[in-house]
Amino acid sequence: MIQIFDKINAGLEKFVSLCAANAKIVVGLFISLLLVGSAIAGMGYKKKSAETAAFSELSVLEREFNNWKLSLSPNPESKEKPAAVDTAKLQTQLTDFIKNKPELKASHLASLMLVELGTSLGQEAEILKVLETLPLKSNGQLLEGLATLKKGDLFANQNQCDQALKAWSQIVGQKKLPFLKDMAHLKSGLCEEKLAQKDKALMHYESVISAKDLKTDRWAYKEAQKYKRALTWTQN
Repeated sequence: MIQIFDKINAGLEKFVSLCAANAKIVVGLFISLLLVGSAIAGMGYKKKSAETAAFSELSVLEREFNNWKLSLSPNPESKEKPAAVDTAKLQTQLTDFIKNKPELKASHLASLMLVELGTSLGQEAEILKVLETLPLKSNGQLLEGLATLKKGDLFANQNQCDQALKAWSQIVGQKKLPFLKDMAHLKSGLCEEKLAQKDKALMHYESVISAKDLKTDRWAYKEAQKYKRALTWTQN
């Protein structure tokens, strides 16, 4: 045992003397690591600051968007009328916001507003072009997942089921956000039916039903059962 400790001490002494002999190198490496760490931390802070500034800027457009929604179904008991909104201008502002900040989370929120606004104005094809500029990876982030889901909806409304399925597959293939995953499965199943891919449609419905004991939404579970029964009945 004493011999083992002697070897350890000898090794430590050798390491210390080596560090002393190469003090400049050791100090240089230490400083380099500090600089790299500071740079990474600075990048993270800069991104957070950019996100904060973007959400602050978007809040102005969000007020306009909310006024527009109120104008569609005004409260009869309210004495104040919602402010008039220039929908064409708002659509342009949201579009420019997304194109100028595609990598920020605020742009995903802006895209959800743009989809609702543009759809009501019959501008779905134009909105799809804007959403194509967003790097939608659907990595478990709620806003990004919702934007991906909506992107698929727009493709489906344009009878582009192949593209819709491609968008929804980004949600289906992940483990996070189970309620969005269920919705993506249901929508994918309906699109597969349109493409006469009934076996694939059944697989999507089964995915929701089989996950009942996990975190499957009860409404999604019932819908999946309903679609499966209807599809099975038509096959018989």
